[in-house]
Amino acid sequence: MSRSPTPRLLLLLSLALVVLFWSGCGPTEPIDKPDTEEPDAGEPDTGEPDAGEPDAGEPDAGEPDPFVEHVRKVVIARPWPKAGFDCVPVWEVLDLLEDGTLVWPKPRVTFEMGVGSEGNVVFTPDGKYGIASQKDGFIGIFTFDEDGKPRVIKATWRGPNDDFYSSGVVMDPSGKRFYVIDHNWANNGGGVYSVRLEASGEPVLEGKVFSAKLGSQLGFLPNQPGEVLYHSIETLDAPANTDFHRLKWGGIPTRLTSVSAFSAGNNSVSAMAISPDGAWVLLSDSPFTEGQSGRVAVVSIAQDSPELQVIHHVEGVKNPSGLAWSPYGNVAIALENFGDEVKVLPFDTSKPEEPLSFQGSMTYSSEARALPHTIHVIDQGNLRGLTLISELRGIRKIQFHPDGTVEDLGLIPLIEGLEGNEIIVRTMGVQP
Repeated sequence: MSRSPTPRLLLLLSLALVVLFWSGCGPTEPIDKPDTEEPDAGEPDTGEPDAGEPDAGEPDAGEPDPFVEHVRKVVIARPWPKAGFDCVPVWEVLDLLEDGTLVWPKPRVTFEMGVGSEGNVVFTPDGKYGIASQKDGFIGIFTFDEDGKPRVIKATWRGPNDDFYSSGVVMDPSGKRFYVIDHNWANNGGGVYSVRLEASGEPVLEGKVFSAKLGSQLGFLPNQPGEVLYHSIETLDAPANTDFHRLKWGGIPTRLTSVSAFSAGNNSVSAMAISPDGAWVLLSDSPFTEGQSGRVAVVSIAQDSPELQVIHHVEGVKNPSGLAWSPYGNVAIALENFGDEVKVLPFDTSKPEEPLSFQGSMTYSSEARALPHTIHVIDQGNLRGLTLISELRGIRKIQFHPDGTVEDLGLIPLIEGLEGNEIIVRTMGVQP
């Protein structure tokens, strides 16, 4: 894509400062760190309180309620002001209608919580509570009142005693609790923490489930209740030089098997996506070393044994910031954060040695695209396959089709009435 000296280019150049100083949005409250030789030190480890009995990833007994079409709330972070990059704790709410129309309310619906320049947003299965992993390791929790207005329950929370430093949150399928991934080294608090949600939405820290080093991704297997996949350099009793683990959840987690998805200790895994049938998982490696490109690892998940097998790697995806499967399981996409592109990755199980292939960039309906960051796929109801991607100046809609094609439906710009850096959209979450 050609780039001419336009206001868009100037904006992208200024935004490069954000990319280079990802978590440095100006002065923040200093965090005391122990004097260790390990990098990426966050909150000091406060020990491992009893995490209780984490759910085994199983929903409540009984048949789930049938899906009812409804208006979904879309929550986005607006973490920068008009001028400069001193972070602001601004979030905004949009409406995704039953027909797929994305509505930007006027006047705008905004609220303040923590800074959403990094992290992710998840919802309870009923959509009642949203949990955001935010800048400086904080968690934010919010809900919507009966009139649809957002209400913050916790703006910035790291446990009652600054117990963890969040790099991501994962919702338990039961909706009763969520898990916090602390990316630090094990002796500095790194690992997974369990947080129970009270009926009011108030969080209760149940404790650390286990310690780990440089953990980054956690996901429940859809067809294997009580099993999770977890990426970290060191976990439980995992052998040296492994970085991807299959764990038995519930009670005290146990390790089932471990493999090396990448060269352990020499990667930054930015995203994980489990296939709809739970038989495959994709991991993206986003190295920061100059001259290196990103990779996507393809790992098979045995259904009748605890085996994981690394099948192959797809090379050439620049700085992948997100991965997602089509709900039909026949294609995936990768977001190129620096390349401004969505890459299409067809999937074909008739090619057992290399089932995932690199097709190239999605065909865009317009040239106006920049810095895709967060992705959400709708996997149920009339909107199945509709996918939202947060970009620099708005939200892009794409459609996964049953035949494996990926269609760009265009960018919904969210810039009218805004100036300077306050147009930037960052983290995004969508109600189920």
